[in-house]
Amino acid sequence: MKIKAKTEYAYWALLDVALRSRGAEPVRLGEISERQHIPEKFLLQVMTSLRQAGLVKSIRGQHGGYVLARPAASITLADILRATGVEPAVMPFSPSRASAHGGSRSSLARLMAQVDAKTAKTLESITLVDACSLELSKEAISYTI
Repeated sequence: MKIKAKTEYAYWALLDVALRSRGAEPVRLGEISERQHIPEKFLLQVMTSLRQAGLVKSIRGQHGGYVLARPAASITLADILRATGVEPAVMPFSPSRASAHGGSRSSLARLMAQVDAKTAKTLESITLVDACSLELSKEAISYTI
């Protein structure tokens, strides 16, 4: 699976919001951009995709910004992929190629379907809470070194 820059930026932006929006306190776009080293203009496009997918809410006004639209425990890596136009599949596979080589090759199509199903299940099981835990443990390790 190839991850697009937009998907990677969406991950880092969601992680930033999850870690910094205590309660319903919005996180400003410029702050996310600065901390995550994402160009603000591109980040706005990313946040629009996340908002349309129902992963974040935008709050207007002087104290506005972004908050999670639902609990971090219910936002999965698969949600982030889909929000940025990526289907959680390992690789495109054409069953027509396998069938062109006779029935003995159809087992490859079935195996690839199993790989895709297991990958999708894994991506559905990893949540933003898991990502936050990894990030926080990484920070704790870096401070002790």
